[in-house]
Amino acid sequence: MMSYKHTYLSVLFSMLLCSAFAQSATALLEDLQQFQSIHAIHTDTLPTSTPEMLAQQQLDAYNAGDIDAFLIPYSEDVEIYNFPGAGEPQTKGKENMRSSYEAMFRQFSELHCKLVNRMIMGNTVIDQESITGIPGGKGFEAIAIYKIENGKI
Repeated sequence: MMSYKHTYLSVLFSMLLCSAFAQSATALLEDLQQFQSIHAIHTDTLPTSTPEMLAQQQLDAYNAGDIDAFLIPYSEDVEIYNFPGAGEPQTKGKENMRSSYEAMFRQFSELHCKLVNRMIMGNTVIDQESITGIPGGKGFEAIAIYKIENGKI
């Protein structure tokens, strides 16, 4: 049988425990609020795409033959050069690029680009590629260099 003193101590202990928990919970909540205000992540300042992501996005769309998705990572004033001896660009502007790639996607429905190797240095992506799906079974190897400026190729 419990004595009055024992019951009183049990109730007192429970009250102290609840009080300590409440104080800890309050302190924890205050710490969390302070942490959130100090360490707020502003998503509008985070990069939406890295150079690698842009290169991969256009490669995936190329392989799908999706001209609209393919052009998304490119800037409106994109310039495409053929190396070696690239003096003047082969293609200037996204709309000119659309015309040539759209025709190629239509003509070669099995066109596929396999990424063999990728190097990234700062805002430059260099892809070694193996292109297949050309009539006659002839494929070819290519190196593509993507220069990223202002979040676009």
